[in-house]
Amino acid sequence: MAAAELQEDRIQYTEIVDVPPETAFDVFVNRFAEWWPSVYTFSEDALTYIGIEPEPDGRCLERDIEGTELVWGRVLVYQPPERIAFSWWIQPDRTINEDPERASEIEVRFIDERSLTRVEFEHRDLARHGEGAEEMRQAMASRQGWPMLLQLYSDLANRAD
Repeated sequence: MAAAELQEDRIQYTEIVDVPPETAFDVFVNRFAEWWPSVYTFSEDALTYIGIEPEPDGRCLERDIEGTELVWGRVLVYQPPERIAFSWWIQPDRTINEDPERASEIEVRFIDERSLTRVEFEHRDLARHGEGAEEMRQAMASRQGWPMLLQLYSDLANRAD
């Protein structure tokens, strides 16, 4: 597992998965619920769905057992199998703010490395979250943040083909 790299206003992470870009992209987007842990959701044990709608302006959302949907981002760029980018509306205090001026962005690139795929992950513009942004950045870069989440993704992707 590669370590997250903290930079001024972003977290970068690179992982190599042993599948072609089409599969790596599919696992990240269409099988999101299979690798994202329910304890990292608002619904937790009541979660019935979490995912990214695979289309431009698609929603990033979760749904609980009562059918209540919580949208936590929007797809900004959808270019299968090379790239997806989406807004991150989750604030440091675990509230949702749809204002683009208060949202960070996540971009994931899937780069063909012959029989492997280099997955380049970036969570940027964290300062837009305002108060608590630096603590949020540190938490997301910690072992229990993006490194763990992307290891779960990588483990599933490596079993997918």
